[in-house]
Amino acid sequence: MRHAVIFVGMCLLATGIVYSAAETDTFTDAQKSFWSLQPVKKPAVPTVKARQLVNNPLDAFVLAKLEEKQLEPNKPADRITLLRRVTIDGLTTQTYANTKASHDIVAVSGDTMAYLDYGETDCNSIFEINNAGTVKEVFESTNVTSTGTGMNNCHGNAVRYSKKEDFYTYSDWQKELAVVSRAGALQWKLSQKVSGGSAAWGGVQHGHQLLDSSIILFGNNGTAGGNKSQAFEFGLDGKLIKAFKSGGGATNFGDVQRLANGNTIVTYSTSSLIQVVDASDAVVLEIKGSGSFGYLEFRDSLYGPPLDIQ
Repeated sequence: MRHAVIFVGMCLLATGIVYSAAETDTFTDAQKSFWSLQPVKKPAVPTVKARQLVNNPLDAFVLAKLEEKQLEPNKPADRITLLRRVTIDGLTTQTYANTKASHDIVAVSGDTMAYLDYGETDCNSIFEINNAGTVKEVFESTNVTSTGTGMNNCHGNAVRYSKKEDFYTYSDWQKELAVVSRAGALQWKLSQKVSGGSAAWGGVQHGHQLLDSSIILFGNNGTAGGNKSQAFEFGLDGKLIKAFKSGGGATNFGDVQRLANGNTIVTYSTSSLIQVVDASDAVVLEIKGSGSFGYLEFRDSLYGPPLDIQ
């Protein structure tokens, strides 16, 4: 309640409505008519010309204001969109016209970030880009994590960077999870360390994280059957440390992250489910949504760097 009282007091002072104990308890009509003191009402949904663009009532309100000012909404974004850098306050943006990034993007250092390039005719590779738009191919995945081209032969779907090791980890959908130096040299493939190869985690993976002595990944097919996805943790020697209990399924995307307190976030993207589990697999936090989630990254603060590069 203390926070609520302070907040209301600040609102009243900021708008010039000041009340003190020495004054009367009677408010004037002008004071009573102030907008923040009015009862909440459900406004009528406005009628707009571009009715085909209205998917929900909120769209109608936005479109009504745009039409009032003779403005047109932006066209829907393509599935593969231009890479864009946005400041934390959203006031400035930088678009890189010669890039086609999709699926995943990761902070590296300074103003450099890495992304999966979907504009190539061969396999999706790891590229770095800085604020000036200088692009450098870091890792060419063709014939390294898979053979041939085309989605069934190679499909980069997740990338992560670890500052401590100065390594990238790269997921090739149905083929491989590879560890690559920032210089682009392949360090090792998880399928070659794990007994049974990628079948040990169900053969398909997306989100993952390289830790000090292990690597965790989201296995879309899992190994428990019943279309259940699972998170897995393998030691750097390839030995299975843990197959997490399945909380749902995700045919696409899916992510996993180890928190500083030892808990693990598992994101079942197409099931719109996020679970935080402890070392015993007990769910300590659960978030359910609608539609589909993509990748997820926990940070201590919006203004701080990701945990991987601290």
